[in-house]
Amino acid sequence: MTEIAFYHLERSPLERALPKLLEKTLEAGKRALVVVGSVERVEAFDGLLWTYHQEA
Repeated sequence: MTEIAFYHLERSPLERALPKLLEKTLEAGKRALVVVGSVERVEAFDGLLWTYHQEA
């Protein structure tokens, strides 16, 4: 069965919440699709996700 989850962020900015959310999703063996509204946002998230390192 297909599972679709939507998130409405109220306390954390997307730049802070997305890496952790994607990490949990991938660890669970699931896939994720992230849709943003502009090429600039794509480039910003691309850089963020490739350089993200969770603090110990």
